[in-house]
Amino acid sequence: MSERWNGFPSLELRFGADGAALDADLAEAAIDTVGDATDLIVLSHGWKEDIESARERYDRMTASLRAELDAPLETDLARRLGGRRWAVGGVFWPSKPWAPPGTVVGGAASAGAGSPSGDLRDDLRRLDGPEEDVSQEIAEAVALVERLETDAVARRRFVEILRGLLPTDDPESTLEIPAELLELDGDRLLLDLAEPELPRPDVETGGAAVGSVVAAIPAAPTLDGAVGLADLFGGARAAARRLLNYTTYYRMKARSGVIGRRGLRPLLAAVRARRPDLRLHLVGHSFGARLVTAAADGRRQADDEERLAPLPVDSLSLLQGAFSHFGLAFRWGRDRQGHFRGLIDTQQVTGPILVTHTANDTAVGVAYALASRLARQVAVGGAGIGDAQDRYGGIGRNGALGLRSGEVEAGTLGPAEVRYTFRPRVVFNLRSDLIEDHGDVDRREVMHAVLAAATT
Repeated sequence: MSERWNGFPSLELRFGADGAALDADLAEAAIDTVGDATDLIVLSHGWKEDIESARERYDRMTASLRAELDAPLETDLARRLGGRRWAVGGVFWPSKPWAPPGTVVGGAASAGAGSPSGDLRDDLRRLDGPEEDVSQEIAEAVALVERLETDAVARRRFVEILRGLLPTDDPESTLEIPAELLELDGDRLLLDLAEPELPRPDVETGGAAVGSVVAAIPAAPTLDGAVGLADLFGGARAAARRLLNYTTYYRMKARSGVIGRRGLRPLLAAVRARRPDLRLHLVGHSFGARLVTAAADGRRQADDEERLAPLPVDSLSLLQGAFSHFGLAFRWGRDRQGHFRGLIDTQQVTGPILVTHTANDTAVGVAYALASRLARQVAVGGAGIGDAQDRYGGIGRNGALGLRSGEVEAGTLGPAEVRYTFRPRVVFNLRSDLIEDHGDVDRREVMHAVLAAATT
């Protein structure tokens, strides 16, 4: 669907869960939309965005871009933007809500949302998307909900079914899913998850206070930084809700990578083949940051060592990304490389890689580190869960870690008038405390930095 978001020639790029474009003529439509533009900006939304909310986000982001382009010509950025013509592509992908609407603290909680089971059965039925038939296993899990409080056999079978839905074929997720989630006796796992403990702010680290040990599994936060009301309750059904949230989290995380590799990258390659002079800029928020990183990285899902033909990207902006802070690492842990390390080694991105990060993002700082809590691990040195010392920390909380000297620089997100000195093929970790929460990435200061990276 062609649009004109805030005056930009624009196109909705829609993909299914398997990465296939929903429009057979999408590549031709994209080429037509680009027209004589010199630069194409591709935006990708994150988790918990439906079509309408994603459209609203893209409208806000392009409004900030337009404000930058219309700034007085005497500014440094405006001079660099002179003569360049911009088109926009907005990625739409089936991201799954973390918890049912109406059960989120901070929103308008619906009456009766306090039930620890809530709409658990409905959420189970929708796990694979409303357009798909409910599988036999999901139907069985739905039938088990009534017996969870009283029947250990039912609890074990429920856990077994949800474990079978985890993306254990996704290499990055395999490293992050704690062994307890995969191996602990199902009855014991639900008992561990049944005791709620809300994360407590830690003033010094900006993460969640750990105390001496993580004595109970905290309630599962959402990627908007809130906690479902059902998580305020204990019991097996509340535990089942948390397990469903964990399962959904990893499935959607893996899905973002599939769509980036199988959907967005081939589309961009087709556009680039017709317009080799076109500058390409990828901008992703939350799981959308993982989606565009996967598109730029270009690994085949079937074989992580087999790479696709190069697709040069002129800039990559990861806005409050919801993937590992070691995703680009040269080395981390016991001689491990980051899942997307190839992006650095092969210099797929010819310009800067921009990473916004802030402790204000409690969604990434706490929710992304849920695996650490499930594994009952305390961060090194007693630091806060989800911070830079936590194995399971997120890039939107801490920036990109584990890179070699010369590959990364630190900076600060400033006002829309600031002049950045970005350099090609360098990762820039911008501490972005101007960003107030996980979703606060549409503001002009952020788009100013994105355009500064795009014109380096």
